[in-house]
Amino acid sequence: MTAVLLLAAVSWVSNPVRPGEHVYVAGSGWGGHPQVEIGGATVAPDLVTDRSLVFRLPSGAATPSQARIVSDGRVAGTFAVNAPEVWWLEGDDFERSTPGGRLRAFGRAL
Repeated sequence: MTAVLLLAAVSWVSNPVRPGEHVYVAGSGWGGHPQVEIGGATVAPDLVTDRSLVFRLPSGAATPSQARIVSDGRVAGTFAVNAPEVWWLEGDDFERSTPGGRLRAFGRAL
């Protein structure tokens, strides 16, 4: 069976999340019976609404991980879990870093 992309959207994913914790996915268009494929495992969601989906991150899932929501043999959305996200950089000379100086990165899941 070939996977076909549905008109679905993932707008936000909770990060960071440890194995065994719940992942909250905001979006829509999941289809009839969504399942989450992540880290080689297929996980049944604990909660599905028109605008959200909640599932438990399996213990075997590496982080960061690419995941996708599959419903009725079709891909209903793709997203990353625990992907690093840089919000801003700061050098030892404020907007820049001097030779041999320091550069700090601020963000999530670094």
